[in-house]
Amino acid sequence: MTLSRVGRALEALGIQAKKAGRDWTALCPSRDHNDRSPSWAIHDEPGAKRDGYHRCYSCGFQGGLAGLVAEVQGVSVREASAWLEALGAGYVAPIPAAVRVVVKGRRQFQLPAGVVVAPLREWPEMPRRYAEERGLRAWQVDRWGIGYALAGRLAGRLVVVTRGKRGEPRRYTARTFLGADKRYLEPLPEEAADGLAVFGEQHWPEAKDRDRVVVVEGALNGLAVERAIGAGVCLAATAGTSPPATLVFGLATFRRVQLFTDADRAGDALADMLSAQLARVGSVVERPRLDDGEDADTVLASRVRELLL
Repeated sequence: MTLSRVGRALEALGIQAKKAGRDWTALCPSRDHNDRSPSWAIHDEPGAKRDGYHRCYSCGFQGGLAGLVAEVQGVSVREASAWLEALGAGYVAPIPAAVRVVVKGRRQFQLPAGVVVAPLREWPEMPRRYAEERGLRAWQVDRWGIGYALAGRLAGRLVVVTRGKRGEPRRYTARTFLGADKRYLEPLPEEAADGLAVFGEQHWPEAKDRDRVVVVEGALNGLAVERAIGAGVCLAATAGTSPPATLVFGLATFRRVQLFTDADRAGDALADMLSAQLARVGSVVERPRLDDGEDADTVLASRVRELLL
């Protein structure tokens, strides 16, 4: 079943709604409304003047489709409009109707118990030493709100937090500093993390100022790039080799995209996939390639600068 513009937007935003005639109904997506029963609807009538108009009959949240995207993504209306323009190129694959008929509750994501976010100088010796060995700087810990955990499910791990424009946590990646068999832990389903959030978006400028973005595999690689070429660089760190469709929408708002993925089969496959998708919207795409087996987190900063600058 091919989705309309409104249907594609709802799917990409992670709003699970039920279709009823020319409307979709769901829990209100407003950040200020803890909706417990579906009270929000959005009109889906391609070509009609009211196509994309939405309203919550409980809290009054209403407006057009760009305003909805801005609220859910935590971006400006201008950025939301660019996102919708990229969406119009058809980057969300059609999905079966059965995938989108269940309405689920929404709640604010919070970091798990035991995670401490504080200046690096205040960290206990073990996590601080690990962070410094990985090359993290005190200013990066502050800039990105990086933390650690000594208790709870994430005990013994460095916690790199993906945050929204307002600095609110959206998800995390937790890397062991005690040599656990499972090096990385991601959020559990019940933690209600935002699966569409991308590390780096927190510091993206307004759409009109988006000159270049560097795409890497994993936040630690992104932080290594930032150390090498400066805090002014825009980053987009994927979590694995199957990034959300919304990553392409965000990348398409930049004039130039550098795919600095790992020099291995998975990195090449990811770069090829993103290159093909971005080429369809006319983005200027570059692939500065490391030598086989290298990644941004292990090579010298001078080597990173040589490839990216």
